[in-house]
Amino acid sequence: SLGMACGGDVTVLFQFISPEDTLWQSVLETALARLTAAQPGWLILRTNGSAPALLDGEGMALLGSSGTAPLSKRCVLTETDFSLPLPIGERAVIFGAGHIARALVPLLRSVEFRPVVYDDRPALADPAAFPDAERVVCGDFRNIADTLPLSPEDYVVVMTSGHLHDLEIQEQILRQELAYVGVIGSRAKIAAVNARLREAGISEEKLRTVHTPVGTPIKAVTPAEIAVSITGEMIYERACRREDPAHHACPMV
Repeated sequence: SLGMACGGDVTVLFQFISPEDTLWQSVLETALARLTAAQPGWLILRTNGSAPALLDGEGMALLGSSGTAPLSKRCVLTETDFSLPLPIGERAVIFGAGHIARALVPLLRSVEFRPVVYDDRPALADPAAFPDAERVVCGDFRNIADTLPLSPEDYVVVMTSGHLHDLEIQEQILRQELAYVGVIGSRAKIAAVNARLREAGISEEKLRTVHTPVGTPIKAVTPAEIAVSITGEMIYERACRREDPAHHACPMV
């Protein structure tokens, strides 16, 4: 009836919020604070319009009563509740603070990733050079966990100044679960590094999960083009994870 070519169905939930409702005020203020701090949680709306609830990342009620709301990482509508995970975005950890990182960080931020830059060189690990980064870390490539623990939801891009650092980083990160690992480099470098990783006990199955050479194959040459290529691949991999019920679903709320 609207004359649009696209198909699909939409379910709309209208929620009246009274400006005098102190619970709603507290829920919204706390939710905004958690979003600002990139802390996970769920906003629970009731389909009958009754009091909402806000849960923390473990599903414990911060405000209101959690009831029987499903604690899924995707939006879920039941007969009684509509649960929405707080859209804090995915963290993208970039090892190496060179020219490509400078082009990559603002692109990732523009598509709702939360970039973190890690380098062992104080002159390059400069927050002023990365105003769009959530954090800039100067740490030891040989012991990442001491300064920046990684989680299974993290996206990681490795593009340091040399083969040795790439090897040191991959040997650590490939021993844990991550959402995405991309490594920059020529095929000759990749073969040499992978041979060393096999000697260190990294399995072939794990090596096959690494996106290398990193990025969508668009014949990128310049740092800006390579950043576009990497961002495109990460967008695609994130979308695939969101389609998987075990991970995040569509971010639309």
